[in-house]
Amino acid sequence: MTFGVSAPNGLVPINSGNGNTWNGQTNIYTLASGYGTSIFTGDPVTLGTAGTIIVAVASQSVLGVFAGVEYRVTTNNYNTRFPYWPASTVTVSGSTINCFIIDDPRVRFTVQEASTTGASGTPLTQAVIGNNGDIILSTGNTRTGQSRAFLNNASTATTLIGQVKIVALDPGIQLGIASTAGTAGGQQAIGTAFQNWVVEINSSVFKAGSTRP
Repeated sequence: MTFGVSAPNGLVPINSGNGNTWNGQTNIYTLASGYGTSIFTGDPVTLGTAGTIIVAVASQSVLGVFAGVEYRVTTNNYNTRFPYWPASTVTVSGSTINCFIIDDPRVRFTVQEASTTGASGTPLTQAVIGNNGDIILSTGNTRTGQSRAFLNNASTATTLIGQVKIVALDPGIQLGIASTAGTAGGQQAIGTAFQNWVVEINSSVFKAGSTRP
């Protein structure tokens, strides 16, 4: 993880809100063959009108966070697992596309902040803890399959609207070390650019009051 420079990695699980370590647990959902948008590990996803996985754009409710996919593109007898879904992939007719989704609403994630355009914008401060905000999708890394989604630091508010709840500054950051921004554990004090924040899913599909797209 890189702190203090623009290098988002999407939503990266770190622990559970009940104090336990995240154990890697996911649940399996399906995705439609030919779905036309790439989905990367760390992207927020939701259920579309057909009950299959789609990416969750800002302001939409969230089912969970994408953690890989298995599908079949040749006429063999097994699926192959990949870290991301390439847009418009057509799979073998009759085969199942299995998406692995972190859908436990108590899992906490670290995510980097940036403005709507991916610039530094106005960095968040201590006052945003407890606020809600939205995730902005960005084209992921097709070599590693990792997301480049980030927390929109222009969207945080005290209202109930927002895909994630801001819980804390990332505790993996060692604060206040001068001239070391951009290194793991070397971000400068709160209020500087491109900080990582701990968040929970706020607008979960499985929570009362949320609706599907």
